[in-house]
Amino acid sequence: MFKQVLICSLGLLSYFASLSSQANTVELEHNQVKQLVKNGTILSLDDTLTIIHQYCSGKLIDAHLYQVNNSWRYDLQLKQPNGQIINLSLNAVNGQPVVQSPIPSECQQDEIVTR
Repeated sequence: MFKQVLICSLGLLSYFASLSSQANTVELEHNQVKQLVKNGTILSLDDTLTIIHQYCSGKLIDAHLYQVNNSWRYDLQLKQPNGQIINLSLNAVNGQPVVQSPIPSECQQDEIVTR
């Protein structure tokens, strides 16, 4: 399932309209993203989802990969089991939340989800 999500999600690459006008944002083609993952520059979306599902449950409904000011970032939208939509911004290199975007209260990093 994650591989299907990865393929579908990588096709959704586009600019995030609300980014600061001063930020240098780069949009990538699918083959460029695959090369970054292959080179170990960034985590795959599949690996990133595995990390976040340890503390935040939900179904992926949207994903974007950006390079902003020389940092790689995944912006994800998850639909939780209760129907609530949450947004996460994660460092694409290590899967951790970006400093400017803390983990939503619906997700707790110390929460252990048993699968």
